[in-house]
Amino acid sequence: MKKSTTYMQRFLIIFIVIAYVLPSLCFQIKSLAHILSTKQTVTTKESKEKNSISLLGNNNKEPLNKDSVEKFADGLFNEQIKKFNVPGAVFAVVKDNTVLFEKGYGYSDIDKKIPVDPKTTVFRVASISKLFTATAVMQLKEKGKVNLKEDVNKYLKDFKIENKYSKPVTLENLLTHTAGFDERIMGESVTKSYLQEKPLKDNLISRLRPLIREPGEAPQYSNYGMSVAGYVVESMTGTPFNKYMEDNILKPLHMNNSSFSFNKKILDNLSKGYSYKNGIYKKVPVYGSTFAPVGGLKTTADDMTKFMMAHLNHGTYDNTTILNKDTIGDMHKKHFPLDINIPGLCYGFEENNINGVRVLAHGGNDYGFNSLLFLIPGSNLGFFISTNGDNGANICGSMANEFMSKYYSQSKAQTSINDEVKFTKSNLKELKGVYQASRYPRNEIGKLVKLAPLLVPTLNIKSKSDSLIVKYPGGQDLYKEIEPLLFKNVERGDTIAFKANKQGNISYMFYPGSPIAYEKIHWYENPLLHKIIFVLFSILFLGLFITMILINLRKKANKEPLLFKYHRWILPSICILNLVFLLGMAKECIVLSSSPTFLPELPKMMIYLLVIPIITTIITFALMISTLIYWNKEKSNSGILVRNILICCVFLIFSLFLNYWNLLGFKF
Repeated sequence: MKKSTTYMQRFLIIFIVIAYVLPSLCFQIKSLAHILSTKQTVTTKESKEKNSISLLGNNNKEPLNKDSVEKFADGLFNEQIKKFNVPGAVFAVVKDNTVLFEKGYGYSDIDKKIPVDPKTTVFRVASISKLFTATAVMQLKEKGKVNLKEDVNKYLKDFKIENKYSKPVTLENLLTHTAGFDERIMGESVTKSYLQEKPLKDNLISRLRPLIREPGEAPQYSNYGMSVAGYVVESMTGTPFNKYMEDNILKPLHMNNSSFSFNKKILDNLSKGYSYKNGIYKKVPVYGSTFAPVGGLKTTADDMTKFMMAHLNHGTYDNTTILNKDTIGDMHKKHFPLDINIPGLCYGFEENNINGVRVLAHGGNDYGFNSLLFLIPGSNLGFFISTNGDNGANICGSMANEFMSKYYSQSKAQTSINDEVKFTKSNLKELKGVYQASRYPRNEIGKLVKLAPLLVPTLNIKSKSDSLIVKYPGGQDLYKEIEPLLFKNVERGDTIAFKANKQGNISYMFYPGSPIAYEKIHWYENPLLHKIIFVLFSILFLGLFITMILINLRKKANKEPLLFKYHRWILPSICILNLVFLLGMAKECIVLSSSPTFLPELPKMMIYLLVIPIITTIITFALMISTLIYWNKEKSNSGILVRNILICCVFLIFSLFLNYWNLLGFKF
């Protein structure tokens, strides 16, 4: 009796430890996909303030000149690079086809104390590369080589996109992130070294992915989709993508310190990228780009001023035209969503209204580098920011917010809600529910990022009287309907919109200018529920393991069938293996979360761990079959047989659960 009490005490202690520790481990699964942080919309107060919109015209708050901008930038950058532990940054502003201001801050190389120079220091601008790819596609359109609304397979010579839907994937879909491609994490963005870069065609073919929704239905930011657009440039011109970009965009604009390729000049002037942890700066390796069209550009702030001026001056810079006025206008026009009165997606650019000003923007976030490009066509103004530290995105966001607050005012009328407007209001009960950001893998192990609220945010939307309450990680907002399915924030004036599917059911929610939709999910898809299930399985396996071991230790020798003897030790072995798998994967995720790196490949330890559920599933099937065969022959010991079958059923349910998360097999 004393021994049994001791066993029970130990079991309870372990039970409590697992129940307490494992939920926190589950939250660390966010580490598996550091790449998704590049564009996922996290609905914090700060990001929503950046997205505040109005339909009124712009109104300059303070005169914008070189002295004013320099004073403003010096104060902000000198403070921010220290606050966020970013070694260096660069800032450039263009106005009325001239460079108003450009300056570097901090160091491009800490060890050598090399200062950032806006004319010579090369930064990796990551996804800002997509604007150049979109510009190249528009050049083909202008020359009549492609039609943006035709099936893109018409222009793909070496592979085809498999499409189970009635609507074709078009170049317009690719340029607005509405093609419907599944996401991928492993090897999506970078290679271990720039020396390992492969031809664009080879990477696209080896990473073919399915469509998960009808083209044009909803946006889901897609590196693969924009890379296909880049391949169309290569395919239709017969020129390698990097070479085409150099000959048709970079050289004509005199961007002499820029390239999509690595060459000696680029490598000599390339800023070091840095991560920061525990008071120490660590250099980021010079990795390669898997898809050059979406992240391969290396450039300087001075070169970027030329690109911005070309776009602000109807496609012309220094008497050189890369696109005509009509084509630029088409590129800068909103193309999704057309049926909703909300800022949306242009060809390459993301549209927004900030303080009553129409803005075209794009960010770029990579391992050790963060950048932002802002165009304000109505003011013929643009600015570019780039940083060489992992926390640089904070500086980019702060700079954009502060710049717009300083130089563009926002009247109270721009955020007010007119209660006099009459229209048929939506049934708010139909809008209630849980919505999750659409950008995550469906068919590989990276699906686990669904459990990470900072990478794949989940919104809980509830109704209150005639308003909607939107709860997001870190807070909540109140919205009132101003048009059918269009809601305005009662405090800031920014909007959200909802969209119904073909059956008339609400299926999506959109933020202004975001390339990521929020999908309404079923109750059984709720990430919180799945975290609880992971924890319950861990507790169950621990409990079964302890129980079976206690039974085996107390079991007296008798003439029980040999099959039962095997089962008594195999069943707890499966329990402990499954528990090792769960805790091992959680540990690996914690390790990854502390290392700000993208995943050119899955860590070897994770691959080893993935062997475990394959083995346990096979053994479980063998146990189940052998038990049923024995039961058919022998009718005795039915209680033990039923117990063993039930335990096997639990194991099989666990295998199905792992399969849902792409953890059964090598899906990466």
